[in-house]
Amino acid sequence: KIPKSFSDWRYFNDANYLKVYIFLLMEAEVTECKCKVHDVMLKRGQLAVTYSYLCSSLNLSEKQIRLILKRLKGTEIEIEITHFYSIITLLEYDKFK
Repeated sequence: KIPKSFSDWRYFNDANYLKVYIFLLMEAEVTECKCKVHDVMLKRGQLAVTYSYLCSSLNLSEKQIRLILKRLKGTEIEIEITHFYSIITLLEYDKFK
């Protein structure tokens, strides 16, 4: 469920930012669990992804994905990068129920 105030989000009118953020919301874990693909424990509001997975899923270039994630970092998301995948934490995940 997306709150009405989401339309006031600073990136709401940028289709690529909106596409990436909503994709992250949909892919984030609802409860704490072990990620089957990467064998890592994820908390509520986290997901483990690769840039190539994001690129193919969203039909965006790696450069576009990296720029969008860089701009979202610190306010909307946190990113922990490993050699094989990135763990993305949605900081406002509990707003979306």
